[in-house]
Amino acid sequence: MSILALQVQQPTGLASVTPSVIYILTSDTYAEVTATGYLTNSKQEGFSFANEQMALVYTSDDGPVWFKVVITYSGATIQNPVVSLVAPSVPGAVTLPTVTGNLIKSTNTDGTLADAAVAVADVQLNTNILAVRSADEGGAGSSFSITNASITASSVVIAQIVSSSNAVEVQKVTPGAGSVAISLSGDPGAACVLNYIVFVAAQ
Repeated sequence: MSILALQVQQPTGLASVTPSVIYILTSDTYAEVTATGYLTNSKQEGFSFANEQMALVYTSDDGPVWFKVVITYSGATIQNPVVSLVAPSVPGAVTLPTVTGNLIKSTNTDGTLADAAVAVADVQLNTNILAVRSADEGGAGSSFSITNASITASSVVIAQIVSSSNAVEVQKVTPGAGSVAISLSGDPGAACVLNYIVFVAAQ
């Protein structure tokens, strides 16, 4: 993989125009072209580069792509220039690579997007999550069922007591078809209200 052709000389009449355009034909990929110092060896071979240049580069995987030439320095002097090709910062641009099936996140206030490294399949939809406060279940004893048509036997249910006449704790929560069975540590008395969260489909 290498640079096959490099043209930095400007056409007649455009020699003093900035920004200027250079042309590069390469068998390298986009990722290889954007590696820091990609043009450093070419600089050492005698080619002239400047921060005022744009480069139109033909890559092996993405075809023609525009980059800006960025010159930095390695060390405290200008004797060791590092010449790189950097994708221009464009509002609404997408930072590559992205992964099929992943969520996309905003990385700044200019609309730049990037892969969030979270698979869509791993995200619970809001229709799959229920947060519910029960009716008063007091007087039913230490074990009772709460009806909810969305619950299945494979659902995940978490419950806690909001208030009860007697001090009790939730000991067991068993989801079933259309309801969830609650077992307490004792009789809650005449009043007992619970909060419960249902993940309708386990994940």
